[in-house]
Amino acid sequence: MASAQNFIIFRARQIVDDVYGPPKSALGRQSIEAFRKKQIEKPVPVKAAPLPENERAYRIDLSDYEAVNEPRDINGRIAFRAVKGKKEFVVNEKGGIIGREYDGVGDPQNINGKIAFRAVKGSKELIVNEEGERVGEEYDGVGDPQNINGKIAFRAVKGKKEFVVNEKGERVGGEYEYVSAPRDVHGRIAFWARQGTKYFIVNEKGERVGGEHDAIGDPRYINGRIVFRAKHKNKWFIVTEEGAKIGEAYDSVRDPESIGDAVAFWAFQAGRYFVVNEKGHPVGGTYTAVSNPRDINGRVAFKAEQIKEQFVINEKGEKIPGEYEQVGVPQNIHGRIAFWARQGTKYFIVNERGGRDGREYDEVYCLKPLPDGRAYVIAKNNYAYVKDILDGAFFAGGEP
Repeated sequence: MASAQNFIIFRARQIVDDVYGPPKSALGRQSIEAFRKKQIEKPVPVKAAPLPENERAYRIDLSDYEAVNEPRDINGRIAFRAVKGKKEFVVNEKGGIIGREYDGVGDPQNINGKIAFRAVKGSKELIVNEEGERVGEEYDGVGDPQNINGKIAFRAVKGKKEFVVNEKGERVGGEYEYVSAPRDVHGRIAFWARQGTKYFIVNEKGERVGGEHDAIGDPRYINGRIVFRAKHKNKWFIVTEEGAKIGEAYDSVRDPESIGDAVAFWAFQAGRYFVVNEKGHPVGGTYTAVSNPRDINGRVAFKAEQIKEQFVINEKGEKIPGEYEQVGVPQNIHGRIAFWARQGTKYFIVNERGGRDGREYDEVYCLKPLPDGRAYVIAKNNYAYVKDILDGAFFAGGEP
């Protein structure tokens, strides 16, 4: 059911406080008493002026609801959860209820520009699409609908069994003791499941791929195949759907990343951190910390730390020149590495040759490319927010 933490609650007292002041204050009591003495009749509702057509579709009167949550953007249209009495429902951009009123609803999800959501009806749960139709059956439990190549898929529970359901209401694979939310793997459904003590990946055909493991991560699609992280006897490794391992077994790894259609991943072994490429070789050395690898136009780059110094490593394993107390993760600016760095109290932008842009800031919030080869930085400087434009020549060259 609705929770005050998740919804905006409309209360008459809020209106009193805003207009007259708090009733417990002297000024508030005087203002309210003065209003009562005037014995003003209830005002006649005023008909609002008609809105332009392009605004009318997005103007929704909220006064009829007891509570609403923040609106969700569904491909430029509004959808939100609302409460009235003991019922919850989803409202579209025209103020219409999608489906019906339920005992509870989840947040609207964007499935290829259309609304879908989880609903509770008595002791059962279901998925509802934009037309208000049920997808599949009613179950003991469901997860939020996922967007798999523009179609709905979701996790469902019936009794002590769990499974994944597609947009046609069909089960993908079998029933298991536990399943993850389905993932979009190159436009197809894939998920991990557990049966007994063993975990495995299931593809859209319902086939188990990559073997059974003691623990497992989410499936990723890299260079035409499913790739994922798995655990066996306290060691983690990266494995393909054919069961081939990439690299060695490590104390820990994170989910693999696709860098130019090749595998790269974060790894930890014997107190040191590093990035491993598809050949199973470390990129650069080992460090006291590293970020996940980033794809810079098909090249690996990542942030690393050694003792108290931070820097960026490129695909050759080379440290980009410069000594910094702090750096941001590398950004892809028109196929080139760029990042923000801090030395002392000042932040600045650095290109892949180690060249510094001449401007300095008190803080940097983002660095993003512009279509014409340039980029922009949003930062704070001298108690003001600023947006600066950086010329494309800086990223293409620049002295180290």
